[in-house]
Amino acid sequence: MSAPFHLAIAVSDLEATRAFYVDVLGCDLGREAPRWIDFDMHGHQVSVHLGDETGDRAANAVDGDAVPVPHFGVILPMQAWRRLVERVRAHGVDFLLGPRVRFEGKPGEQATFFVRDPSGNALEFKAFGDPDRLFARADGDAANVPMIGPKRIVCLTEEPTEILYALGEQRRIVGISAYTERPPAARADKPIVSAFINGHVDKICALKPDLVIGFSDIQAELAAKLIKAGLQVLIFNQRSLAEIQDVILTIGRLVGRAAHAQALVDGYRARLDAIAAAAAKLPRKPRVYFEEWDEPTICGIRWVSELIELAGGVDVFAEKSRGAMAKERFVDAEAIAAANPDIVFASWCGKPFDVDAFATRPGLESVRAVVDGELHEIASVDILQPGPGALTDGVEALHAHIVRWSRR
Repeated sequence: MSAPFHLAIAVSDLEATRAFYVDVLGCDLGREAPRWIDFDMHGHQVSVHLGDETGDRAANAVDGDAVPVPHFGVILPMQAWRRLVERVRAHGVDFLLGPRVRFEGKPGEQATFFVRDPSGNALEFKAFGDPDRLFARADGDAANVPMIGPKRIVCLTEEPTEILYALGEQRRIVGISAYTERPPAARADKPIVSAFINGHVDKICALKPDLVIGFSDIQAELAAKLIKAGLQVLIFNQRSLAEIQDVILTIGRLVGRAAHAQALVDGYRARLDAIAAAAAKLPRKPRVYFEEWDEPTICGIRWVSELIELAGGVDVFAEKSRGAMAKERFVDAEAIAAANPDIVFASWCGKPFDVDAFATRPGLESVRAVVDGELHEIASVDILQPGPGALTDGVEALHAHIVRWSRR
């Protein structure tokens, strides 16, 4: 659904209004107070306020603010709401009620601000940290948003852990991978039950998970062991930026957070679009080689290649990046030298990038990136996990280096 519409109107009889909207129109109840009620009208938010006055001069108290009635507006994704705040400020428009957080720490926590148009009409723009709680009531989380879907999840790789934390559903996670670094809280809060290729099957089974989430054909053997042990296993194999976003949406649907997952993806897409727009204005594009491993030498996987292109570079092994198997991305020094990249990025799967070893590799001494000292490490945790990290910190690290190179 597109952005939900929000309308607030004054009414003279709150109980008669409740009966009409619920009994006659079939709306669901949202939050309420002695002088106002929120209704869920087919996914849109209609707020009715008991008004001693009608028209522009009426107002009601909402979480300590005097809210004008009537007013109208739109409920936006959080990133879009923040951009609009900056846009309003940039135009020098005075806020009727400045940007603030309402119902902080409660169901329905939201960011909001009010402005008036030139005719004096009041507009409210709001955003929810969790869009699925648009109509959450204050009488307990469990009643508002029941824990549907899997309740005990083991994450064999980092990205489902980061996604569940981003969705506010970390309570479901009962075990994580030893390679999990994002978010930092996960390592402190959750037991480690697996490496990347291997895992403790007995330890995982003891946690009684109702879902185990993993990634790629490399975990096929571990997945088979867990399936034989009677566990429900979901293995994703996302390789492109579009597939990474699809995985976020799929996990969101699995845990009943479809709207929140969509808001996250919308925010990531907006961030990527902004980087792509900035990259399009660069005076020149560097030829880029990304090295994922050194022995054997493996070039970047597809999502890394796509991020390089989006950030303003030209991946010299873009075709190879489409290979489904790691062995399809093997390259040698002769191929690297022939490609003659301007920049080399390396992320050796958690092993530190040895700049000197790369620079002295036979056959690479005349490569432009070596001659110019353009050899840069990108943290594996930020670029080699097909999840939120690559869509944020990973692409921004690539873009920063490319921008600096293009303007030197």
